[in-house]
Amino acid sequence: MKALDRWAIKEIGIPEILLMEHAAMAVATTLKNRFKKALNQSKGLILCGPGNNGADAMAAARLIHQWNLCRFRLVLLNTHGNYSPLNLIQSQILKGLDIPIHEDFSKKDTEGLDWIIDGLFGTGFKGELDGRAKDWIERLDNSFNRSWVIAIDIPSGLNSDTGVARGTCVRANQTVALGALKRGLVTGSAADYVGKVGLASIQIPRNHPFQDTGTQAYDLKDAKKDLPGRRPTSHKGDFGHVFVWAGPRDKEGAAIIAATAAMKSGAGRTTLVAPKNQLESLLPRCPAELMTLDSHKPQPNETWVVGPGMGLDENAWQSLETFLSSQSNLVLDADALTLMGENRSQSILLMRSRVQKKLETILTPHPKEAARLLGKKYNVETIEMDRYLAVELLSQTYGSTVLLKGRGTLIHDSEQATIVSLRGDQGLAKGGSGDALSGLIAGLMAQGVSCEVAGRLGAWIHGFASEKLTEKKGQSYTSLASEIISYFQEAFRHLMPA
Repeated sequence: MKALDRWAIKEIGIPEILLMEHAAMAVATTLKNRFKKALNQSKGLILCGPGNNGADAMAAARLIHQWNLCRFRLVLLNTHGNYSPLNLIQSQILKGLDIPIHEDFSKKDTEGLDWIIDGLFGTGFKGELDGRAKDWIERLDNSFNRSWVIAIDIPSGLNSDTGVARGTCVRANQTVALGALKRGLVTGSAADYVGKVGLASIQIPRNHPFQDTGTQAYDLKDAKKDLPGRRPTSHKGDFGHVFVWAGPRDKEGAAIIAATAAMKSGAGRTTLVAPKNQLESLLPRCPAELMTLDSHKPQPNETWVVGPGMGLDENAWQSLETFLSSQSNLVLDADALTLMGENRSQSILLMRSRVQKKLETILTPHPKEAARLLGKKYNVETIEMDRYLAVELLSQTYGSTVLLKGRGTLIHDSEQATIVSLRGDQGLAKGGSGDALSGLIAGLMAQGVSCEVAGRLGAWIHGFASEKLTEKKGQSYTSLASEIISYFQEAFRHLMPA
């Protein structure tokens, strides 16, 4: 973003203060749109830091003041003269307009607050908030719950690269991202702080030379491009065959969920493979369209879901070795990932052999499984501290496409940029939702797309379906994986040409 700013200013010749004016207009307009006529009776607080983020906030304050729509108190962090040039310019403009600049606020100033604009720190912030800034945010903790909070570019205290807040952090209702989305806005714990994220172009030209940033956001227009096409004369044989491995009786429900999701993905056929005596209990719980086999070894070019309900008994690793050594395309999840973590050396060798044979393979871990796959030095906390780094390490270590679950699901392939899915909500935080995702991805792979494309498209469909289910119910508490699968149809409908 810094390079993009420099390019717009030095190469294109757009004055930096003009970019700031567009940023200020975006922030002030966001506030105006939120409150509409009620803004006339509102009371606000504007927090300004010493850099250009604070200058953006002061410029927004000037616009709000000129509209004469509300009362507010503007406080500027005292850094004993260590201000950016544009910060000093904006301060002088406010003084010329007799808009007071304060160094602090009292408890009385926070009473009855309707809104807060956070302009303390922007993308350059690293580490933890301290001193007066930390004190301000902690004093405003209750006000954040009662007031509408707008963060400029990124909530103060949040790392713009990783989405991690190390200590005190502003909790915004809305974040106005300037110029481009920042990686830290869209994954991990960022969702607890950023609220609704909107993008303001601030008039930076679109034909800039910084398209490839190593990370790409993935949403509706991208998913539409990735959706496999269908000819009017197609038949079930054109859309592939998914096989799902069912494990012990106490876990077989996971395999049924994965198989059902594969069926709803558009795959032509889906078969559940389990021992003969186990199929007797499985069949009454399976959709009528689901086929079953009591024995079937993985064959070349087949697509298998391995892991959901696989079990961890003494024979499980031997079964997994068979799959990893096969010529089949694999979606590896759940117990398969746990077994791979317990047998890392062998798993890495087998996976790299699959890479040499150009076999499609995708790993779909949640953070705990990701830590197991990376070894004893890692745990959930270290994975979540930098999810982008974690997904890249996993892909490099195992040589495959990796989908790291969590808010802002990440998909990485060694030959592609990291993809971050912008879809999903709390409805996915339920047992079985990961099994559904595995089946969905396998179904897309069976239809002929690569595992990397199937991963990013599957994550979008999965997340969108959960959002639609939440929208229908009015809450996400009661969502079930089986219900999310039933809403795949809504996702596919949105992806179809008008």
